[in-house]
Amino acid sequence: MSEPQGFEKLKAKMLAEPLVPAGALLTTAILCGAFYNFRRGNKKMTNYMMRGRVAAQGATMGFVAYGAYFTALDRKEYDDSGYVGNLGHSSPAQK
Repeated sequence: MSEPQGFEKLKAKMLAEPLVPAGALLTTAILCGAFYNFRRGNKKMTNYMMRGRVAAQGATMGFVAYGAYFTALDRKEYDDSGYVGNLGHSSPAQK
């Protein structure tokens, strides 16, 4: 079976980790709201929106780390002597 290309690959990644694109969209929406309020001269709301952007961006990075952690757990390989690792090298503790 061939590897997915282009949009199919993007769609597969979005379905595998739906919180990452949702967090990115939320961050973008908050940033657009901050720009809108900045243009209108509403400094207080702009400041709140920028703080919200930082929080949304941090949450998105947390989702990325969460997904990377569990992807790494799924890729670990074991043999009869113990953990082999992602690259096929035995860990130093196993020697």
